[in-house]
Amino acid sequence: MLDNCEHVARECAELAQALLSVAPGLRILATSRHTLGIPGERVFTVPPLSSEDAIGLLRDRATAVRPAFEVCDANRAQVTRLCADLDRLPLAIELASFRLRTLSVQQVADRLKDRFTLLVGGSPTARTHQRTLRGLIDWSYELCAPAEQLLWNRLSVFADGFDLDAAEAVCAGDGIPEHEVLDLLDRLVVQSIVLPVESDGRSRYRLLESVRQYGRERLAQSGDGTGCCCGAGTFSAPWPSASTGTGTAPARSRR
Repeated sequence: MLDNCEHVARECAELAQALLSVAPGLRILATSRHTLGIPGERVFTVPPLSSEDAIGLLRDRATAVRPAFEVCDANRAQVTRLCADLDRLPLAIELASFRLRTLSVQQVADRLKDRFTLLVGGSPTARTHQRTLRGLIDWSYELCAPAEQLLWNRLSVFADGFDLDAAEAVCAGDGIPEHEVLDLLDRLVVQSIVLPVESDGRSRYRLLESVRQYGRERLAQSGDGTGCCCGAGTFSAPWPSASTGTGTAPARSRR
C-alpha cells in the first residue's frame, strides 16, 4: 500500500511501475488526491460521507467532549444541515464537534461563514495539514501549479456550480488563455478539487463549499479580477433547461 501519494506522485508512480514490471500479478493500493497515471490504474473516488454516516461521526466525536450530547428529534434537522454545510467531510465534522463542547449545533452552524477560524483544534499528534480545515485545504492548494491555483480562485465565484462555457466566459483572461481553461479544469478534476456532475447528458462542475470559500479568500487576497471577468462578484450559471437542454448566460450578482 502506498499512502498519501499526492506530494510525491511522480516518485510513487515510478515505484509502482517498477514493481509491476517485475511482478505483473502484484496489486497495489495507493491513496492520493491525484491519480498516478500509470497503465492499468483504476481510480476509485472516495465521496463525502453519507448523511447518516456524517451524523454518526458528529455524534460520536461530540459525545467524547460533551457526554450529554445526543442527536434527537429536537435537533436532528439542525445536525443534518450542519453536516451538509460541512460538505460531510470527516475532518470538518470532527473539528466542528469539538466546538459543541461550548456551542450549540445552531451556534456552530451560524459561525460557518468564518469556518476557517472556527474549525481548528485537531489532535496535536495529527499531521500539520490535518489539524485545521484551513491547513487541509492549504495542503491541496500548494500542490497545485500556479495556473491551477488561479483557475481555482476564479471558479470560486460560481455559487451554484458551472459548465465549461461559463468557466471559459468568466475565468479566461489575465494569466489564463481561453483555450487553456479546459485543460486546467481537467487537472483540477483529476486532483479532486473540482467535482464533475452529469445532468441531461451534459457535464457540469462544482466546488465543495469549503473549497469554494477558500478560493474566494485567495481571490480577494490576490486582487485578481482586473484581467478577467470574475472581478469581485458572484456568478450563477443556471442548470440546463429540461426541455431545451440549454441554459442562460452566467448572471452576475453581488453577495
